[in-house]
Amino acid sequence: MTDQLRSTFDAPDVFCIDVMTPIQFCRVRFPKLTQFAQFGLVGLSGLVVDLVVLMVCHTILPLTISRGLAIWTAMTWNFFLNRELTFADQQSDRPLLEYIRFCGACLTGAIVNWTVSVSLCSCSDWFGDRPATAAVIGVIAASCVNYRLCVRW
Repeated sequence: MTDQLRSTFDAPDVFCIDVMTPIQFCRVRFPKLTQFAQFGLVGLSGLVVDLVVLMVCHTILPLTISRGLAIWTAMTWNFFLNRELTFADQQSDRPLLEYIRFCGACLTGAIVNWTVSVSLCSCSDWFGDRPATAAVIGVIAASCVNYRLCVRW
């Protein structure tokens, strides 16, 4: 084997094949659809976080406080997960400012979420016994409000 041929085969990336993961392929081929799907999946994971925190906190705190903590925890979860997955290419070097802006953008929806879920539990014994169900309805109402606000802006 000649020296030139040997050095070609000794190169570290001669036998490396650049394989895309399915997510990478989708990001390249369908960027907007992939971003929307990731955003939705992060939102669903936030719903799970919301419900878990609500159920844990509601065992020791009043519903009004438990609901607020659950909403805030889910918003924070969604912020960090979206920052790392959905919008990883759009991060700034000021994550605290991004977080404050994100919370500000979510504030109207959070208020709607809290008001709907707490009101349902207060006005109905059935929902009072099922705060997680009321929380899901609050999340749906907040999602509709947030969507309408985003479309308008």
